[in-house]
Amino acid sequence: GFDPTEDEFAAGELRTNAEKAKRELSKRSKTAILVRSNGKTTRVSIDRATFEGAIKPKIDTTLTLIRSVLRDAKLEAGHIDRVLLIGGPTRMPLVHQSLVNFFNLQPDATVNPDEAVAIGAAIVSAKKFAELKPEEVTQVIAEKVAGLQISDVTSHSLGIEASVPGTTQLINSILIKRNSPLPASISKEFTTTIPDQRSIKVTIYQGEFQDPKLCNPIGDFLLAGLPPNRPPGRKVRVTVECGTDGVVTVSATDIESGKQAETKVSYKVGQSKQQVSARQRWLDAKPIS
Repeated sequence: GFDPTEDEFAAGELRTNAEKAKRELSKRSKTAILVRSNGKTTRVSIDRATFEGAIKPKIDTTLTLIRSVLRDAKLEAGHIDRVLLIGGPTRMPLVHQSLVNFFNLQPDATVNPDEAVAIGAAIVSAKKFAELKPEEVTQVIAEKVAGLQISDVTSHSLGIEASVPGTTQLINSILIKRNSPLPASISKEFTTTIPDQRSIKVTIYQGEFQDPKLCNPIGDFLLAGLPPNRPPGRKVRVTVECGTDGVVTVSATDIESGKQAETKVSYKVGQSKQQVSARQRWLDAKPIS
């Protein structure tokens, strides 16, 4: 008969207790959460089966992305000889068993999952420091990082909304493809589609699909002030530039008049639910080969 999330203190306590319960369910089959608010207290029991049912969609999404990575690398699950567990949630029995079922091997937990990302960040930092101030780096560190090859790539393709010539069908016209080395810069020319077009809206998408509805819109801007009374077919050059800092600069230039406009967005957005769902259907229909 009360909503603990309406009280800031109660909501914080509930979140802490939920986190504790999540950890306990990795070791026990059942636990309880104490909920207190507005002078009232209730005890909520939750078992592992209920919890696993709640998180299963996240596990399914993870496996979909794993299949996508394997397909891009032209590999099968059987080609993988080591699966390294990263992050605290890999301690969940359902996560562990799902990976065992998928890869048919026991995941490697020799690195503390809570520290693995920090260790990787430290290695990258050491390599950068060795490049900037080699005289201050110890011999041991220099030997460890000297042979490392680290490169940044785009995690998803970047494109803009365009229409198929001669139709009103809208597509995601990809300019920078997924896994392109960073920094990257690509330009492409498009044409206006209607007479006396005085402005052009440029919408930037992140995603692999031709249908813009299955991709993430991550920004847009308007190229305005174009000359009047022009026929369709005037050329506009769109340039997309990606840096290693996660910033994308998108600019549009009307070639005839020289008018320009640009915006900056972030490409570290991730996949939308619709994109993951669409990719799941595509992967299910085409087995890995």
